[in-house]
Amino acid sequence: MAALHSMANRMTSIPVNEERYTAEMNRIVEIGKINGYPRSTVSNIIKRHELIKQRMDASILFTKVKDEETKRVVLPYFHHTTDELSRIYRDCGFQAVNKNSYSVQKLIGSAKDKIPDLLKSRIYEIGCQLDVITNT
Repeated sequence: MAALHSMANRMTSIPVNEERYTAEMNRIVEIGKINGYPRSTVSNIIKRHELIKQRMDASILFTKVKDEETKRVVLPYFHHTTDELSRIYRDCGFQAVNKNSYSVQKLIGSAKDKIPDLLKSRIYEIGCQLDVITNT
């Protein structure tokens, strides 16, 4: 079902001509049929995404007007300090983005076993014999 929703969303989001739209819709219906879904179920999914697209196009709430590139500043999060700095940056025309210094990997650590240094494979010495030719 998730794949059908994804395909229907993609079909309604990307502008194409009527012929390609119909071909894509038939392809989605065929994929649904192969996977055991009745045509009515797949058609309802497509209609739902078409309705969502119509609502988005009719509404001014979802339109984004982008006059210029947003300038962002990344700040580590500290409770009151970051809030104050965010206000200062906003007044200067920047958007402050908070960053958490903790990551899952830092909290959990590595899943790999650490190999002790003495057990690691290394080349300690390369011996070579040079034949020296001398003129006497």
